[in-house]
Amino acid sequence: TGLVKSILVSEDSGNADTITVTLTDAESSPATFSLFKVKAVSANTTVELSTNPLVVQENEILKVQAATADRLHVVASLLEVS
Repeated sequence: TGLVKSILVSEDSGNADTITVTLTDAESSPATFSLFKVKAVSANTTVELSTNPLVVQENEILKVQAATADRLHVVASLLEVS
């Protein structure tokens, strides 16, 4: 089990873009849940997507996908709980 404490997204190409963040439960056929669906990120900005901790189980996958390659950088802060 882990806690996602922070998800930072930075755009440094000078072009606005969008990002999609999903959580997939690999044991449930799989089931995919949208955390952020086509979230706008303005040009030359950094956005904090996570306002509260998110509990992630061992069998779950956190996926991040930008609309355009090489525009967005993502940094996630995770805390493993044992």
